[in-house]
Amino acid sequence: MNLFDFYQHKIDSHALSLKKIKSNRNLITLLKLLSFGLTIWSIYLLFATSDLTFLILGALSLSGFVLLTIWDSKIVEKIKELEALIQCNQTEVQYLKGDYSSLETGDQYIDPTHPYSLDLDLFGEESLFQSINRTATHNGTTLLADWLMTPSIDKKEIECRLEATGELSSKIDWCQKFRAVGSVYPTSAIEEHTITRWQKEGHYFQNSWLRYSVYILNTLMLISGGCALMSIMSYKVALMFFFLQLFITVLSLKKINNLHNHLGHFIKTIGNYFYLVKLIDNEHFESIQLSRIKSELFKGNNSLSAFASLKKILGSFDQRSNVLVAALLNGLFMRDIHHAIKLDKWKTRYADNIKQWIAAVSETDALVS
Repeated sequence: MNLFDFYQHKIDSHALSLKKIKSNRNLITLLKLLSFGLTIWSIYLLFATSDLTFLILGALSLSGFVLLTIWDSKIVEKIKELEALIQCNQTEVQYLKGDYSSLETGDQYIDPTHPYSLDLDLFGEESLFQSINRTATHNGTTLLADWLMTPSIDKKEIECRLEATGELSSKIDWCQKFRAVGSVYPTSAIEEHTITRWQKEGHYFQNSWLRYSVYILNTLMLISGGCALMSIMSYKVALMFFFLQLFITVLSLKKINNLHNHLGHFIKTIGNYFYLVKLIDNEHFESIQLSRIKSELFKGNNSLSAFASLKKILGSFDQRSNVLVAALLNGLFMRDIHHAIKLDKWKTRYADNIKQWIAAVSETDALVS
């Protein structure tokens, strides 16, 4: 099979999988509508008849709706990945036909003062960079350009790269998945000085006693709420703690919103590295360079666990849009402030590893190209 047929076969195979999964999603959407309707119907009958059977039915249908929603979100991710894989192979088919229009030219790396980059057409239209660049991260793209501008003259390093690319050339499916995942979960530029500045920024809670006061208030809210339910104490006491916690959260809202906006611009990019790190974790490598990269990612503080926990924190922050739910949860246990505390803890534990982890993923990305 020649290269053209190989990539075309990949396109056809992924397109077939995409068609099937979209059909499955249509069924899940129908089941979600039915389970939601059953939940509403059960609640209506519960109030109309006071029959606890409808309470159980409503709880089961609501649980089904939640599970179907989770399943649906995973299917959406799979659809995006398949669409990206199709695009990867279409890019290669276009390239073989002499159409480079979908590939970056690397014009931003053109340096007139460089001794040979202009003479050898390293960057620009129909350049070497445009021919080989298939990077999925901004930092990986920059590293690849740097390798072209300042090639290694160390024999051992060259041999290690050749061994690594030789191994990757036998893992075409994995390389394409790496590219696809990188396009679905994009990572914008992260400069070293940006990471350094973030590392030096103070935590949300500068004093530990403020953090402890949050836990104390949460405990008092829990105790007073429990006592109110058992008629040991007036519900007014629990209500007082509820509004006190809500008031404290509202006072902190501006600072928390600034923190959330900061997450969106910088930390969310770091969080998206989770998907690429997961791919590296799931693959076995034998070459010296790829084995070393994997070791850097998973020795000591495990990068996969770190990125997974950061992704969870980000997801919680992104669920703050429902005002009524946010007011309820912040009144009960100051949820938004707890998210800020979790981010402080994450930063304390993992911030010093970020540069090394990003460099390891970027190196893998450049080698894939």
